Amino acid sequence: MVKFMKEYNDTYPNITNMYSIGKTVEGREMWVFALSSTPFKHVPGKPEFKYVANMHGNEVVGRELLLLLIKYLCERYGTDDRITQLLDTTRIHLLPSMNPDGYEISKEGDSSSARGRANAHKQDLNRNFPDQYVINEFNRVIEPETKNVMDWTFSLPFVLSANLHNGALVANYPFDDTPNEERFKNPSPDDSVFRYLASTYSNAHRTMHEGQPCPMFPKEKFPNGITNGASWYIVTGGMQDWNYMVAGCMEITLELGCYKYPTADKLPEYWLDNKNALITYIEQVHKGVHGFVRSTIGTPISKAEIMVEGISHFVKTGKDGDYWRILLPGVYNLTVTARGYESYTQQIIIPSSGSYNYNVTLLKNDGSHWANAYDFDNVKNQYNPRYHSNGEIYEIMGKLENEYPDSASFQSESEVSMAIHSLKITEDIDSSDDHKFRIAIIGNLYATQPLGRELTVYLARHLLKGLKIGNPTIKKILNDTVVYIVPVIDKAFEQIWGDFEKEAPGTKVPETYICNNITADFKQVGDQVMNVGSSRVNSFAEMKSIANTFKRMLIEEKFNMVLNIEGGGSDMVYPNSKDNLSIYQKYYNAFTTNYRPPFLCGSDFSGTQNNLTEYLYREYDMPVLTAKVSCCSYPAVENLPYIWREVMLPIMKVLELASIGIHGYVKDETTKPMTNATIKVQGLNKTIEVAKATAHYNIMLPPGKYVIEVKCHNYKAFSVDVDITDSRIFLPITLQKDEGRSGLVVPVQSKHEDGDNEILHKPLYVNGIKTNGLRGYVKDTYGHPVANAILHVLENNVTVLSDEDGKYAIPLEVNKYTIHVTALGYHELTKYLSVTDSNGVPDIVMFTMIKNSNVLGLPRIIFVLIVGKIQHPPSVPKLFCILIFQDSV
Repeated sequence: MVKFMKEYNDTYPNITNMYSIGKTVEGREMWVFALSSTPFKHVPGKPEFKYVANMHGNEVVGRELLLLLIKYLCERYGTDDRITQLLDTTRIHLLPSMNPDGYEISKEGDSSSARGRANAHKQDLNRNFPDQYVINEFNRVIEPETKNVMDWTFSLPFVLSANLHNGALVANYPFDDTPNEERFKNPSPDDSVFRYLASTYSNAHRTMHEGQPCPMFPKEKFPNGITNGASWYIVTGGMQDWNYMVAGCMEITLELGCYKYPTADKLPEYWLDNKNALITYIEQVHKGVHGFVRSTIGTPISKAEIMVEGISHFVKTGKDGDYWRILLPGVYNLTVTARGYESYTQQIIIPSSGSYNYNVTLLKNDGSHWANAYDFDNVKNQYNPRYHSNGEIYEIMGKLENEYPDSASFQSESEVSMAIHSLKITEDIDSSDDHKFRIAIIGNLYATQPLGRELTVYLARHLLKGLKIGNPTIKKILNDTVVYIVPVIDKAFEQIWGDFEKEAPGTKVPETYICNNITADFKQVGDQVMNVGSSRVNSFAEMKSIANTFKRMLIEEKFNMVLNIEGGGSDMVYPNSKDNLSIYQKYYNAFTTNYRPPFLCGSDFSGTQNNLTEYLYREYDMPVLTAKVSCCSYPAVENLPYIWREVMLPIMKVLELASIGIHGYVKDETTKPMTNATIKVQGLNKTIEVAKATAHYNIMLPPGKYVIEVKCHNYKAFSVDVDITDSRIFLPITLQKDEGRSGLVVPVQSKHEDGDNEILHKPLYVNGIKTNGLRGYVKDTYGHPVANAILHVLENNVTVLSDEDGKYAIPLEVNKYTIHVTALGYHELTKYLSVTDSNGVPDIVMFTMIKNSNVLGLPRIIFVLIVGKIQHPPSVPKLFCILIFQDSV
């Protein structure tokens, strides 16, 4: 192979270039053969194309086809108009063998074995790339061959690519896997373009488009010779998805035949099958829109983002400001953005010929101009950025309350807020907010994650200034929502923030993000919440106390959502609930669709990750969405204003979506509040309680169609279809008496002492078998746990007790049940609930108990007065009256 490549490189030195992109595990060079009229370097405006073959060492047809393609292109340049045009306008890179180590141990005639498939470390290279959904044993360590290809791909502005394999006859397009690794069609945002590209190759191939199965898999048919990868079988860590998602290069996978290593005499037929398809596919690199992005003085702007409305994917300009965006003929709104420049949007038309040249000029954007245009003249968010101490942040929060007294209140007086200060923001701060959603926006759950401390303050300024000047979007959000800004949770940042600069002028766009590296040799608050990680004795008690206060805040404040802002990635972590509706993914989509960072990066696994997110959702019924807004956990201070510019819009889009849902009250026909009513949204594995005083409810739901079910003991169940669009819906509910169920509540008859009172963990098991049921907390109206509450299931006479944290769990079959709850010093509570089939995951139900201030049926004050007047007869000991009073207290 190498000898063949060198011979053609020597014979055609003006149109070829041979270079290595690195070495394999066993030290073999990975040779690339470039063909073009300008083969030695990138020419601005000329697109780069690549074919990669022999990724699996025993799949050799692609390797031989690329060698034949080298011969064909070299020998026809200058004599064949099609080939001459192709090499004059395109730079083509051919990597015949990505896995030469595996090839060396493969065997000719091997039709289906795995001999030579992996590299010398026995790793499958097409499972070894970073994946958008998972890190597993296949891609946790990047192999040398994989890294070489990744570095090579980043080194040039590749536009289009294909990965050549054997084992089937089909053109496979993204995505190759799914979030849960279950097989189903998972189209990319550019699905129509990818289907076109796959069809282009299949139709140009002599037989692929017929979709006939291979003899080894007679039932495996591919209509038109193409398939979505995830609908065929799941591949995690695949090269084609990585090219598209990370490198901005569109790539498909070509399965060129049924046999992995056919005998050499079959190669002429393979060449005839694929020759025209290989060339036709390369020509597609010119489809769509292409051009240059420059400043007003003609300077090329690199890393500018090219976005198309309706397609949640973008490409970036190269170092020369050139770009290519493959699109089908049609009308598109094209938006171009770059750090330090005004964004630009223009409608373009891709003609039927398929190619359109469009150059863009961007205007410089300084901090004051940006603040005026997008941040209501909040120049403090642009100039003199600073990492503040805890005390300085509290001082800023207090000043914001003084500046905006009608819409802001510095919360620092309750037991929780004395430890974790917050700034409450809403329209008409002194009015009742029972009908509003409650959202906490937090930063600094970890001491090593200080970015959210500053950005939450920036957001507070943005919301308050926008509300004051009457911005319609912010007025709508704060009319329906109470936002709690909580910048500081883990207070230890200022103890470990290091000797880095704490303040900068903020007048110059940084060339790149700079990360300040700090570590904590103590267990941070986020780790204390789950009681994981290492600890240092002298800080353990303080961190644990704050962690407990944070958990108490989640219970008492009854937030509908917590939005956490951190660094350490460029994505969002959200609860992976087992619900059918996947509502939290819609908030994730609102964020990621509008988030356009200059650099995409995977999570560095610091800060809030899936384990803590799932714990808080499971144990506290609290959806925490963590926006990872910088590749740095602790970015240099001069980066702060520019990170704010990138993240302001996506955060506002989440808040805008989070102000949508339904609210109302539940009453009976006499307008009596049904304070024991429960509400479920079909498809959500949770039960919502109404307010204990007013029977009011708030349910945050993104736009969509839902079925709302309302139940209350001794009343007929109520169900209604709701279509939520772009605003909150007021939905009052009236329940009718169900005479057939009256008198169902009976006293507790027995308690089981054989383990039924044990608090069961998720999932629930009975005799080693998963079972459905109920679990949650019993708490009072202040969110405090109610220990030893008696929960009695009337239908099957089962009783359990809540533990010292108010937690309970009841294993139950799928059915409807009446739950009667009693606790010393509280009014009795009865709820009629449904247990759903959730594969061993219990339904979450919170019971809120109301304090009973009566003693012997009398109001406490009356009882005290009577006791003070009575002369106790000998038969009634005075101690008896005192003990009853004390128990009531």
